[in-house]
Amino acid sequence: MPIGQEGCAENWRAGLNALRLQDMSLEEFRKKRAAQKQDAIRRAAERLFLKRGFDGASIEMIAAEAEVSTATVYSHFGSKRGICSPPSLRRRPAI
Repeated sequence: MPIGQEGCAENWRAGLNALRLQDMSLEEFRKKRAAQKQDAIRRAAERLFLKRGFDGASIEMIAAEAEVSTATVYSHFGSKRGICSPPSLRRRPAI
């Protein structure tokens, strides 16, 4: 198993167990998890922008700081600028 997948699988299992305990639908769980990831990405970006400046922080750095993949950052925000834009102007991910 590649590095990182084991932790991801553990998080997924823990999330599914929490889902069963809270009697939450899978769709509700996915929405909640997506919101948690978006929040983590925004907080990580804010920390890095303050520390390194906008141009000094890469998507890869933001993803690593938020403990998500770069694909996750792109799927939620589309670009580094998307992280900073108001929610109503953000690119909506394809479903």
